[in-house]
Amino acid sequence: MKHLLDIDDLSATELLSIIDHARKAPTELNRPLEGDGVACYFAKQSARTRNSTEMAVVQLGGHPVYITDAEVSLGKRESVSDVTHTLACYHRIICARVYGHGDLEAMAALNIVPIVNLLSDAAHPLQAIADVLTIIAEFGTVEGKVVTYVGDANNGVVALEHLGFI
Repeated sequence: MKHLLDIDDLSATELLSIIDHARKAPTELNRPLEGDGVACYFAKQSARTRNSTEMAVVQLGGHPVYITDAEVSLGKRESVSDVTHTLACYHRIICARVYGHGDLEAMAALNIVPIVNLLSDAAHPLQAIADVLTIIAEFGTVEGKVVTYVGDANNGVVALEHLGFI
């Protein structure tokens, strides 16, 4: 089972494949999530990540279900294990935007359904992929580009480094 907790969870080949798919129009994509639920757990509020995740799930044929920490209280009212097991009964994938990266690691360790990190205190792999897509959209390629990043350490263009471009 493949989890995406950090950009380093992907090989360069897998990352390039994701980027190639992400550049396609929604009408060109297969619908691999047809009829499946995707849990979208948000311990941290979000506008862009929530909208982009929900629309991606819909474009891939799935049904996103938005779940807030007020409903679950991950690790407080319900254990990470209980929440993961319960959500896995209904959903094919669990996407989570959390404070502590350890929560994602605990979910993934159960190996019940794929876990996708929408942001943690350690990593933001989808942002890294989005950064590469933006550079390609603006410049046509990432090759030969010099990138300077200013911002949160968990939120940068590490995908470029992973691909060997910086």
